[in-house]
Amino acid sequence: MIKRVGTLKMISKAGKSLRNLSKTASESLKSLRFKEGIAVDTRIRKHPVKPKPAENFIKDYAMNDEVLGKGAFGEVRSAQNTETNEEFAVKILYKSRMSLEDIEDVHKEIYIMQTLSHPNIIKCLDYYEDDRVVYIVMELVSGGELFHGLESVHHYTEANVIHIIRTLAKALKYCSNRGIIHRDIKAENILLKEDDVNSDIVLVDFGFAAQVQPGFHAVKQLETQCGTPAYASPELFKGEKYNFKSDIWSLGVVACILLSGVLPVQAASHEELMNKMQTQSSWRFEPPQAWQAVSETAKDFLQHVLEFDPDKRYDYDDILNHWWLSGDDIYDKILDRERLKVFNIKRKMGKAAMVQRAAHLFGNLAHIIHLD
Repeated sequence: MIKRVGTLKMISKAGKSLRNLSKTASESLKSLRFKEGIAVDTRIRKHPVKPKPAENFIKDYAMNDEVLGKGAFGEVRSAQNTETNEEFAVKILYKSRMSLEDIEDVHKEIYIMQTLSHPNIIKCLDYYEDDRVVYIVMELVSGGELFHGLESVHHYTEANVIHIIRTLAKALKYCSNRGIIHRDIKAENILLKEDDVNSDIVLVDFGFAAQVQPGFHAVKQLETQCGTPAYASPELFKGEKYNFKSDIWSLGVVACILLSGVLPVQAASHEELMNKMQTQSSWRFEPPQAWQAVSETAKDFLQHVLEFDPDKRYDYDDILNHWWLSGDDIYDKILDRERLKVFNIKRKMGKAAMVQRAAHLFGNLAHIIHLD
């Protein structure tokens, strides 16, 4: 069985993030440091995570030969703790491949992961660093990516999707309450803990996460356009300031794909997708045959989380209180697994082309930089 952990960034950033510091702030935000218009939680700077010396890593862990994943900056391998023999995943990042900004982003990601403690969020358990390399030790999950797990089963039902979306919403609400906005919610960043469609899920990859002062997550203050275009909210495409509601749109896209095998906003090209996301105010359940097995309650849920206007879009309490997630109805109708398989094949085939065209597509719209 191949074990997987959160994916590395598969492509480098298409451009540098905005780094200008705001010189003005409202009276209530005077104590906060501003970066990209974000009220950043200054604990990231005041209490940076202190790494262990990298030379100690080989004493503490025995690395396995199998590579679980590769990325622009390094790779992921499994390793055993030399004292307990417990197996972990280790992300190995080589600084020679990274800019100073990339290294700073890694430190931020480590800090965020180590401040979160939730059963459905990947755990960062140890951290080693020197001038050449960074070792990040994380829990190892065996189920692989969500799509792959659902593809491998004989069938799955709406009840399976409800479990996934409810669990994801609870994990994201936990993050939001602590000022963490993930900014790259997608099926590839949701792993199954075990090789079973009924398994719990784990949210991974906080590389694009923003941390704002707890209590300010609802303020529209984020500006950097990042994430994955197919899952990105309308406000990101429009270049507007945004908040945690952008993650909720992405959650809705995940639910939409799992239920129907299609995206809510469909386009034949990336340019068409951008145009639709910037100009449309709603979406439709198309094609009709993709939605034949989906309940009306699920459709009602999707209309609220995939609301183009972020002010009208559901928040996490609304999501968890919606009858589709909170009710006791039985949703045992089998969904169309073949459509999900076709979607996943198209996603894989389109990845290379998307990377090649990233600069052209988003060059004038800041940087949507994770193009899976």
